[in-house]
Amino acid sequence: MDVSQLRGLRGSKRFLKPAALVADVDRFLDAEAAPDRTKDASVGMESGETNAAIGGLPARRSGGAGHQGSNSGPRTSVYDCLVQKSVWATRQLVAREQFHARYLRSVGRFFQLFQYGYPELLPVNDQQFLAALLDESILVGDGVKGQQQFFKQWRRYKKLFSMRLTSTCSMKIVASDSAGCLIECAGTFEGCVTAASLQSVFPSALEDDDLVEQVTGRHFTCPTKTLISLDADGRLVQYDAYSDMFKAMSELLDFDPFRVVTIMENAMISEGSLLLPLLASMRPTMGNTTWMLAATSTCTARRYQFRTVGEPRFV
Repeated sequence: MDVSQLRGLRGSKRFLKPAALVADVDRFLDAEAAPDRTKDASVGMESGETNAAIGGLPARRSGGAGHQGSNSGPRTSVYDCLVQKSVWATRQLVAREQFHARYLRSVGRFFQLFQYGYPELLPVNDQQFLAALLDESILVGDGVKGQQQFFKQWRRYKKLFSMRLTSTCSMKIVASDSAGCLIECAGTFEGCVTAASLQSVFPSALEDDDLVEQVTGRHFTCPTKTLISLDADGRLVQYDAYSDMFKAMSELLDFDPFRVVTIMENAMISEGSLLLPLLASMRPTMGNTTWMLAATSTCTARRYQFRTVGEPRFV
């Protein structure tokens, strides 16, 4: 039985149609008509998606005799939806790229200002930039927060390691949403092992005279990785830095495991690579005498004198 015969039977008054048979006939006839409607709709959708993909708005098809009728309303609605979707996606992409670019520029300028460690003097415009960039309660690491503590750590690195150069090799955005973004920065800083750094950062090294002689006055390069969190207003709210001092000292000591362990034991570096103040209870001792290091020249020289004194002080 073909389609025309089924249509005739469905309209015949003489034909007794059980409910199940009526449903089967109706489904069959609807299925025959469905491909035409699906094809028309898919053609319109594919045309709109193709135009949107190349960056332009989908062109409205000219309405000829074959395209006018009851389907013009739904097709117009599909066209309008595609246009709105394309415009919205483009605006979101542009806004996100501008958002990321602004943050990366801010972080790049920050590292440029601190290229040679903590800057003692800054022009007024750079001071204004830092004041606008750094949140008053910036988190530095290990529960430490505040702009004063943040700058204090930079000053300690500059003073103890004679930090002479910081380099940023890469910056990338690892997470981003409406609340802000997280930027990962990889680089290095160059420093020098000084008398002050041995006393304040590596106190255990003072127990080994040969080790002190080997490292004092030598320059090193320390790998760094920093995670910087900025809020939706572009303010730096968290600064998590990691300085791989273990690797730096390993290279400096030719990867001698015993000397590396000696110098890194009780190192005054906490989470977030913060340089901690040396506590009196942690000063290295030998018998009842405190061993101190007295510098007789700058960090570029290697001649140092060692003395035993009753009170810890530089001479």
